[in-house]
Amino acid sequence: MKKAALLIPAFLLFVCLLGLNADALAEEAPKAVSPAVSSSDLIYYGVYKGEPVLWRVLDAEETNTGEEGIFLLTDGLIDKGQVPFDETSTLWEGSLAQQWCTNFLNQAFNEDEQALIPATSKDEDEVYLYALSWRAVSLKEEKVFFLSVIELEKYFGSYSEINKNTVEKSSLDSYWWLRSPHRYHDDYHGIVLQGSYIHDYLPYAAWSARPCINLLLQDAIMLLPAEDDGQLGELIIPETNGRREWKLLIPKSDHPFQVDRVIVDGSNLNIEYSGAGTEASAVLSLIAENEQGETLRYIRLEHPSAFSGVLTLSLEKWGLSEEDRLFLVCENASGPYLTGLASTPVELIAEEPEAVEEISEADVTQTAAETISLTEPSSENAYPRQYIILVCLAAAAAASLLMIVFRRKKQH
Repeated sequence: MKKAALLIPAFLLFVCLLGLNADALAEEAPKAVSPAVSSSDLIYYGVYKGEPVLWRVLDAEETNTGEEGIFLLTDGLIDKGQVPFDETSTLWEGSLAQQWCTNFLNQAFNEDEQALIPATSKDEDEVYLYALSWRAVSLKEEKVFFLSVIELEKYFGSYSEINKNTVEKSSLDSYWWLRSPHRYHDDYHGIVLQGSYIHDYLPYAAWSARPCINLLLQDAIMLLPAEDDGQLGELIIPETNGRREWKLLIPKSDHPFQVDRVIVDGSNLNIEYSGAGTEASAVLSLIAENEQGETLRYIRLEHPSAFSGVLTLSLEKWGLSEEDRLFLVCENASGPYLTGLASTPVELIAEEPEAVEEISEADVTQTAAETISLTEPSSENAYPRQYIILVCLAAAAAASLLMIVFRRKKQH
């Protein structure tokens, strides 16, 4: 019995955990953006000195450390002719170039944008490339950094490929720093000259920056065309076989938006929500996914007029399937080339309306008749059932009393 008693609480705990896991699965947000980027694409991310920053995708599947994410290099040069590597040293750690990267991070990206840029740590050994010997170099928990000579060779390869992927090739402003120092010359540091010529140079010379970042694209909400201006209606991704330009819609960490209730009304969903923004750029947007977690549709439905309200979503109007997983976000739609912010997507789990059972007049008459039959005697039995029960109880009590009296007399 004791073992059985101990098993009961354990069983109840197991059932509760199953319920919690089911809730967690029901509230799971989209896992990936759509469509996928390619290594020839460009992404606008961040704003530096009033201008959106354009990044070239060097690797569309992995970061520069081989982890899930993408690896980016600015498409153009930053602070042209204004960036010395350092005043005295050719070492990356503690250099002015490293400090420039930290300053760029804080100026170009807000807190939510920085959240998608992982801190990178990486060690590279000494190497001989481009007819020069290069010293070992490391990154230690850094979000913005310069390319190393090993990365330059990996992502660009030959001189001609570097030339194709560098802006302003004929200008002195096209000189941009690497993070790799020369192996034997303590007073020379790696640089890309005139677009394609890799050499070493005096570190105190003021040339240009071309920073890199890794980006956790899987943590973004949506990949949007760069020119998207946040208009209501379904987002259309232009089809092209060439290079595409994107911007991102990312989660805003402290956004209060939530879905309170979803009620099915025929082919409509009545969505009760709270925490919506009321500024002109705020919009309630729908994400439709298939069972594999792939984004199928992105639809901007309406601008919320109040903090709380009810949104009526017509599944028939938008051609949505019952098999689709639907998520709602409150988006702060940005202008072209600017990163958009939105609430964490909330999956729409519909509640079926409670069915009201209709009671006919015949049912009422039958119920009343059954109730009367319990209290009144039938024609076959002149006495009500409760009287018979009382007589039986009295007889049992009397029998018990007689037994007690009989036992006492026998004892005497």
